[in-house]
Amino acid sequence: MLIKKHAIPSLRDFRFMFVLSLLMMVMANGLSTWGIKHLPTGLASLIGAMYPLSVVFIEWIFYGKRNVSILTFVGFFLGLAGIGFVFYSEMFAVWNASLIFGLILSVVAMLSWSLGTVFLSRHNL
Repeated sequence: MLIKKHAIPSLRDFRFMFVLSLLMMVMANGLSTWGIKHLPTGLASLIGAMYPLSVVFIEWIFYGKRNVSILTFVGFFLGLAGIGFVFYSEMFAVWNASLIFGLILSVVAMLSWSLGTVFLSRHNL
């Protein structure tokens, strides 16, 4: 038989999928796409590179995961420094309302993707 029959998802499963779709598809992808229109690419890539650190902090704050080592932060710093080196010329743009709006959108997008990732790893369907 080529098709496996699965049970119909429960209301709890649909709520879980709805929250994930809002966090990861609507907020993260939508807001990051909108925010990139207002940011230089170097700055946008630095914000995106903060994603792993935000996942670590969310796990640390909400779930008390204490096994964060110094190597985690060293790896994050090296990655961020490498992206900063590559996009150095574009990082320092003129501060205006459009840039601040893009920063807010991009940071909220990055945080919502991180929350969705942690939420998904903690609640399996």
